[in-house]
Amino acid sequence: MAGDLSSVCESAAALRDAADGFTLTPSQPLEEGIAALDKCLEVAVDKNDKGRCFLWRSILGSRWAEDQSLPIKYQTEHEVKPFVDSALEILPHDPLALHTAAMWHFRAARTSWWDRAVATRWYAMSPPPPESSYETAADLFEASHQAQPTMENTWRMADCYRMMGGKGFEAHKYFYICCRMRPTTPREIAINHLCYEASGGSGSSVRPAEMRSKHANQAYR
Repeated sequence: MAGDLSSVCESAAALRDAADGFTLTPSQPLEEGIAALDKCLEVAVDKNDKGRCFLWRSILGSRWAEDQSLPIKYQTEHEVKPFVDSALEILPHDPLALHTAAMWHFRAARTSWWDRAVATRWYAMSPPPPESSYETAADLFEASHQAQPTMENTWRMADCYRMMGGKGFEAHKYFYICCRMRPTTPREIAINHLCYEASGGSGSSVRPAEMRSKHANQAYR
């Protein structure tokens, strides 16, 4: 199972990056990866295997929701939450599991008043869009950073502090740390570029020519 699961998880990561526009590989339907992970969940016996299945199932589910209409998007986020919680319960110290949980709370916290009003009044959505706080997200981002610093988590943590208000020092600190990290993938090049802009151009480890690459100009979700 371990070998098959590794292949499924690698494919899930590739599908996510392609959907985000960070690879030259044409984007494939995310539903294919979701279906493969659902099958893995049906046959997984090992606890850690189940945790990894839950983790990538939540990642792809949330990414798929980003391209859907408001009611489907928020309904999917409700459906994804048990996968997020299960992954974190099984893998409590895993940096990606912590980051994924943080991202769920971050997305819920930044849902605008307008989107909530449209979803509940226009679409009569029940239950309403998920709710959370930037403080909850920040705690999980910090835990992921302590487990293993990554460029993506550092960027999102800085953005979370920026959104909280009154946390300018923390936001600048982590934007700067993100800039000092050396990107090794197209996804990280894009993140590094955004951190470079957010920090006012200080501390970046990427040369300007690299930041003008095709991938660095992609919109980061």
